[in-house]
Amino acid sequence: MANSLVKDKATVIGAKIQYDRYCRFQSLVIAEDIVMVSKVIALVCFFLILIPTDTHAWLFGPDNFEECLLEIMKGQDKSMLITAKKACEKKFPFEKKLSGYINIIEINWHMDEEYIYLDILENHGDYVITKYGANFSTKSCDEIVSYSDYSKTIIFYFDKPNQKKTRIKMKDPKKYHCMQTEEIYGKFRK
Repeated sequence: MANSLVKDKATVIGAKIQYDRYCRFQSLVIAEDIVMVSKVIALVCFFLILIPTDTHAWLFGPDNFEECLLEIMKGQDKSMLITAKKACEKKFPFEKKLSGYINIIEINWHMDEEYIYLDILENHGDYVITKYGANFSTKSCDEIVSYSDYSKTIIFYFDKPNQKKTRIKMKDPKKYHCMQTEEIYGKFRK
């Protein structure tokens, strides 16, 4: 019986030694993995530092209209500016005043007892209308002689994408008989 106790004790000690070796081996494997990942991260950071900053924009791309314009115009002739602006505006649309846009859209205005309505019937241009400023007169359009004949300026807002109708609540809208476009704002269609 004493021999079997010694033998059982030796088996337990042997198993413990094997378990300790296994745990040390696993610790070494994990430590080697951590060292390898750290080396890869350090290597990537080192190469990113070596890459010129203007190349970073190429890798990651511009974040806004201005960065896009700088990226496209780098090394280009000034004559390319209009083309570069259009390309960047397609990527990063922003609201701007649209000169001459009244010739590209068809609008209709009408009123009831509380509201003046503005409808965009057709928009043949590249921009979505966001704001439409109009001057109103109590005179008929045939009676208009000068800009001072317009007594009310109203800004109509088109807040939703592709919104074509809007209205403004006002006191006694039926007194207005003539409308003239003041200004139009829009964003480039995506």
